[in-house]
Amino acid sequence: MAVCAALALAQSLLLPIPPADEKPVRRPPGAVALVDNRLGTGAAIVGLAVLQAALFAAWSCISKHHDLCRSVQAQLSVFVAMATIVYFAAFASNRQRIDFVGLFPWPLPLLAAAQALAGMATMYSAFFTIENGNVPMWGRSATANSNLLTTTTLVATTMLLLHASVQRRAMYVRTDNVATSEISSQEHQDERTPLARCTDVVPSQLPDTPEYSESLLSRLLFLWPSGLLKRGARRQLDAQDLYHLGPSDDPLHNWKRYMRHRKPGRPVITTVALTFAPELSLQALLAIGTTFIHYAGPFFLQRILRTIEQRGEGESMRHAYLDAFGLLVFALVETTMFGQSLWIGRHIGIRVKGLLVTELSAKTLQRRGGGEWEDPDKDEEAKDKGDDDEDSDMQASSNGRIMNLMTADLNRVADVAAYVDDLYAMPLSLLIGV
Repeated sequence: MAVCAALALAQSLLLPIPPADEKPVRRPPGAVALVDNRLGTGAAIVGLAVLQAALFAAWSCISKHHDLCRSVQAQLSVFVAMATIVYFAAFASNRQRIDFVGLFPWPLPLLAAAQALAGMATMYSAFFTIENGNVPMWGRSATANSNLLTTTTLVATTMLLLHASVQRRAMYVRTDNVATSEISSQEHQDERTPLARCTDVVPSQLPDTPEYSESLLSRLLFLWPSGLLKRGARRQLDAQDLYHLGPSDDPLHNWKRYMRHRKPGRPVITTVALTFAPELSLQALLAIGTTFIHYAGPFFLQRILRTIEQRGEGESMRHAYLDAFGLLVFALVETTMFGQSLWIGRHIGIRVKGLLVTELSAKTLQRRGGGEWEDPDKDEEAKDKGDDDEDSDMQASSNGRIMNLMTADLNRVADVAAYVDDLYAMPLSLLIGV
């Protein structure tokens, strides 16, 4: 009875209905395959959580002295293992799991991250300081406590990586078959273009973009477009190989956001900034973090050189190896944060461009048939002069200005919106460097 109640509670806490701003999981027409790694990855996480609880229990049994921190970690690992089993059982037993968003609630990955960080901090103080540099950390020469500390930290780190590898949602992807639209003419077959010419594909028939359905690790490392890139490397891409835009990039969705901040007399740039304030704030945080992490390389290099210069006889170089590993980790973190900042800027740029195109189109539709913008003074002046040639020239000039605004000018504005984080990242970098 208790197990059934726990399963019902866990199943009710899951999110079976997508949020309002997302489209439900749909199957596009054509040859598609369902991709969902939550069952396999979830089973691996359950096994590691049980192993983690067993290791902490064994550690508590062989320990001669009572350690409050270790006792808390043991109880926490038992709680995490039980919660992981309950939630995974509730997910696996539900036939409608394709509609669920996520697998485990957000506290479980946070607890796994806390366990991994606590284990790393304990390992640093036990093995990587100058005083403990020669203490064995693994193997027959190490103590049981050292072996258990290293094992539990590795298990917690692996479990954290698996949590980051769980897909957010199930998704349908195109199978790697030959494109359905064939290019009939010989000149089209000889044409080397990245995308084949195809005009009979409706956007709603395309599969949803995997960006918002993939795991956190896939989004951070940009692994989600790998299938499209592999197909493009083997053959010419067809229009059916592309993805449908996500709900947050949909022009109608962004126009509704824009209209909530649009007020008479408010400048367009202020309205756009208020509309995309969350994206701009996240981009600013990533840019500032990247600027600070950029100087982690010289810091670790200085520590490595100082260790080599001041090394004495018989001293271990383990902390120098740790500094080298930290140099690699912070370089990867900097690259990841910089790539995410650029990607968010690209999202902002395409959304701003869609808004400005809509705004300019609305202005254009308000024009009169003569080709002028609605201006009573110019209308009276044109009537007084009665110059038809001048009206034709003004109409052609106005159409040319509109075309320039729709193409080159809007692209420049979108590029500025994509790189707006440089306005405060560059001065901060100069200030830190000086």
